[in-house]
Amino acid sequence: MTSLGRLRKKFTFLLAGLAVLDLALAIYLLWPGGAKASRAEEDTLQQDYRTETHEVAPLRGMDNKLLHSREDIRRFYQEELPSKYSQISDDITKLAHDNSITYASLSYASSATDLPDIQRITIGTTISADYAKIPRFINALERDRHLFLIIEKISVSGQQSGVVTMQFRFEAYLKATQ
Repeated sequence: MTSLGRLRKKFTFLLAGLAVLDLALAIYLLWPGGAKASRAEEDTLQQDYRTETHEVAPLRGMDNKLLHSREDIRRFYQEELPSKYSQISDDITKLAHDNSITYASLSYASSATDLPDIQRITIGTTISADYAKIPRFINALERDRHLFLIIEKISVSGQQSGVVTMQFRFEAYLKATQ
């Protein structure tokens, strides 16, 4: 046999071996449960991928969100929180006047907070007004742009001809002056 004949014989055996391997792989894929098992595994992996993608979606762009939050906090401290007791009393006086509320005096007590350079101010007062005007005054206190108020206590102490007297105690926050 010549070298070309030996090469042809080797090529034929190689081709026959590849055909047998191809037939074995085709049988494996067409075997009942073989392709379905890999399809089910693929579907499971796709579902896991969608779940993981959905879970990490809020974390995308976190660096920009943190920068924006820091700017919002800085702006809140500088523009929204009062720095003097007089600013608090001026706002309360203006809101009381706008809502036809009268009060005797404001008493202040300060305490520390966990936040740096922020004081908690507890304010107490007794107000008198027509009952319908008091909810508007409370709403105005809560919505005031410069006062961050938490109403702590309201107690009714008397009523005369439609006028109600109430004791209020609420908290405001004051930034420390630099």
